[in-house]
Amino acid sequence: MSDSRHSARRRFGEAGRTFSEEAGVRLRDRPAPLFRLLVLAMLVGKPVGADVAARAARSLFRAGFRSPRAVLTGDRDRAVSVLNRAGCAPEDDGSAADLCDVARRVQDEYDGDLRNLGVRSGQDPARLVDEVMKFAGVGRRGAQVFVREIAAVWPWLRGRFDDDVTAGGSDSRSRGHDALR
Repeated sequence: MSDSRHSARRRFGEAGRTFSEEAGVRLRDRPAPLFRLLVLAMLVGKPVGADVAARAARSLFRAGFRSPRAVLTGDRDRAVSVLNRAGCAPEDDGSAADLCDVARRVQDEYDGDLRNLGVRSGQDPARLVDEVMKFAGVGRRGAQVFVREIAAVWPWLRGRFDDDVTAGGSDSRSRGHDALR
């Protein structure tokens, strides 16, 4: 196991598994896994448990909603149904709308490649949290999950993000979730 993956597991302390692993996301510094992690971050911010968010993300990916293009060309009603079966109701319709908004923004503003987030944030962890929180449905908690998880593949985050991420961003959309520790 890589040091960064071991470090992420130690920080989470969740039976040795990270959020991305629970959702079936194999993190790589590539567009598709980064998009999947962003979808997971959006779902983690919903008023459902982390297990439901991971199950919902895994279900969406299994149903083919794995990339911005797949989401934008996919059937929104099917996404709602998948989210509902995963336990996101009554958040399923709003989550499906957020999913479409996230996919559109990734396509339009990031050319389908979230590696551009590092450039846009100036490789500053607090600014990265702020940038991630600009995506529909992603609050502070989801942005923190994104940054902590992505540190496994973005070396510039390693060893820099704990204090910065906790302090970063001001999110009125966090719905009362505490900062991850």
